[in-house]
Amino acid sequence: MSEPTDWGQKKLARAVGEQLGRQRRRVNRALLEPVVLSAEFWDEETAYMQPPIQRELEIIAGHSAEEHHQMPLFLPVDIDETFDHVRSWAREYTYELITGINARTRVIVSNAIEQYNATEGMTRAELEDMLMNTPGSPFGPSRAARIAVTETTRAYYEGGAEMAREAESLGIQIIHLWQTNRDDRVCDICGPLHMTARYGKPKGKYEYGWEIGPPAHVNCRCKVAYELVGADELES
Repeated sequence: MSEPTDWGQKKLARAVGEQLGRQRRRVNRALLEPVVLSAEFWDEETAYMQPPIQRELEIIAGHSAEEHHQMPLFLPVDIDETFDHVRSWAREYTYELITGINARTRVIVSNAIEQYNATEGMTRAELEDMLMNTPGSPFGPSRAARIAVTETTRAYYEGGAEMAREAESLGIQIIHLWQTNRDDRVCDICGPLHMTARYGKPKGKYEYGWEIGPPAHVNCRCKVAYELVGADELES
């Protein structure tokens, strides 16, 4: 099974980067006297940004569902029904994601505008530079990359998790196992979770370690593997 960051992530990073770049231009145009960005402005930003990012998340989650469906334990699952649930998840989650992204951007922009209004002699060009070109810019490529890694991991997990939910609704007993990449980039949060089972699910010979699936943090690259519970484990 492919690593969740091997495919889809570049397209998602491009989509997020394009949307942040477009937002940067709209914010820049809006930095006129008096400098005020209304709640309506940010509502429009969410409406503009949601469709392209939702599309990429749906593709990633759908591809993940397809990959998982090739596993023998998931063959009884209706893939079309899973796709319906994936589409619903992508629609609902993307709105939540973009709303959160824009809430953070709004705070940063509002603080910069407040500083501009309170600083005598500060020019609009300096305000624009502070917002657009500083290392912590809400519109920069590093932010797009972080979002892409984190949300690709989430969408990949969601595609597999939806397949597992459908299988479990058919009475199939499945062990959910956290998996890291086991390289030097694995963090102290995820390292101890490797090959631990999800709480509340059959754990077989494994120990419990987690409840909410990847991502566990920004830039998380983990995924979840699924195993069929054996007859001996059911008896125990």
